[in-house]
Amino acid sequence: MKHILLFLICAVILAGCSHTIDKLVNAPVDEQGELVPTQVIFDPKHNLSLDVYVPHEKSHGPRDVVIFFYGGSWENGARGFYRFVAQSLTQAGFIVVIPDYRKYPDVTYPDFLYDTAHAIAWTHANITNFGGNKSRIHLLGHSAGAYNAAMVAANPLYLERFGLAPHETIQSFAGLAGPYAFEPNTRKLKTIFATSQDDWARMQVPSYVTRTTPPMLLIHGGEDNLVGLFNSEKLFAALEKHHVPATLRIYRDLGHIGVMRAFSWLADGTQQSVKNDVIDFFKTH
Repeated sequence: MKHILLFLICAVILAGCSHTIDKLVNAPVDEQGELVPTQVIFDPKHNLSLDVYVPHEKSHGPRDVVIFFYGGSWENGARGFYRFVAQSLTQAGFIVVIPDYRKYPDVTYPDFLYDTAHAIAWTHANITNFGGNKSRIHLLGHSAGAYNAAMVAANPLYLERFGLAPHETIQSFAGLAGPYAFEPNTRKLKTIFATSQDDWARMQVPSYVTRTTPPMLLIHGGEDNLVGLFNSEKLFAALEKHHVPATLRIYRDLGHIGVMRAFSWLADGTQQSVKNDVIDFFKTH
């Protein structure tokens, strides 16, 4: 039965039927009806909101915080679809924040990076009101969301707008199938990243790694045909060069969506290992 559902999810992803995917992946979350987020408008100017999910169990102290940034080729996606990620991580004891960010064609690079930084800054300023530890903020991203989060973690330009520095604000980063070092190869991507077309290195995360970059866990599927493995390998090499604590995990049998399914009820044993890697990394960094 699970294999049939996995086939259906891949089919609707390719067809762009996000409503159908939502119902399938989030069905257990919605049936239990226990995970209700607090919705906050963190950027009134651009009408951007985020959801804050807090575990039900009492805590003896401030909780670690995970901010999750979803993917979608900088065009698609919405925070409400990722309730399953919030459920998975709140069960592990984390407070989870899932923000939206502006997308193409409304904006291009680097506007969505400033939105990413804005969500992090809001979390840093306000998460104590939800029982979170603002000194223990971790970033998690998938695909384009992993790129956004990694770039803000590596390049201090974006958080500087909000009076913050990455190494003082971000405890660690975990990326799933992030396009950290790609060169735009389609007309649409070249339009999204047009401001860097004279030097693509300016929009690549490895270009900004220094010794103060936060620790990073890079997870990539060996069967990923959408975002090449070289992206994680190049970022990992830059992290090693600057002696930044970093781990590269390659799951040979997983594809681009497989690493994300790790946080859903559809995960198999290999995919569950991805989730465990992320949780262990956050708890030890």
